[in-house]
Amino acid sequence: MGCGGMGRAHLRSILEDMPEFTIASVCDPYPAAIETTREQFEVGSVYDDFERMYDAENLDLVVVATQTRGHFAPTVAALTRDIPVLCEKPIAIDLVEADAMVEAAAGSRGCLAINQQNHVSPALRKAQELVRQGTIGDPILIRGRNKSGRKSGNEFVEMGTHVTDMMLCLGGAVEWCAGTIYRGQRLADVDDIMEATEMSPRDRDSGLVMGERAVGQYGFADGLLGEIQFLGYEAGYGTNYGVDILGTAG
Repeated sequence: MGCGGMGRAHLRSILEDMPEFTIASVCDPYPAAIETTREQFEVGSVYDDFERMYDAENLDLVVVATQTRGHFAPTVAALTRDIPVLCEKPIAIDLVEADAMVEAAAGSRGCLAINQQNHVSPALRKAQELVRQGTIGDPILIRGRNKSGRKSGNEFVEMGTHVTDMMLCLGGAVEWCAGTIYRGQRLADVDDIMEATEMSPRDRDSGLVMGERAVGQYGFADGLLGEIQFLGYEAGYGTNYGVDILGTAG
């Protein structure tokens, strides 16, 4: 479901690396996206309505690769038909939709997975192993480093989800959190809440967002601290993307 750039990336991965899967059909409400995908991947069965696709095809798995606002409806519709779903991150446009998706999965014979691919990253798994072995002593700080290229309001729920997810993989559940958000040179307040497409018209629809620069602090178990910064740089810095974990011995 979803034939944009991310949808086509999933299709390439499936066709190139997963011979046990067959692409049964694709769906997108935009005819141009469907035609581009049909030509590029030679997909025979196409739909502009996911309900019709679910009812007509015998599907073992649905990949929901739309933008965030489009995650909820096709995910819940699949789960109510007991079809497993791999949904792109972030899970949903708000907590109401996210909770409903989790509830739908709990009542389904299908499962719901959110595509946080760092959970299977060899680099991250190696880092977890080194921490468990005591290579850096006792961990004291996990520091998230972001790519930039967006205002903080957008970035936190886009690439920022990967950074915070990696921090959770290393630190476990968060016991407390705090943050500071700026709009221009002042602290942001409730009047600065707006739709992401208003804040950044050429960026993705990330729902309601606030602020251009932000700092977040997290408290994990056993006194382990976390920090993340979204500095609102217009240019992206891919080499800055990742996490550092500091310990008493390294």
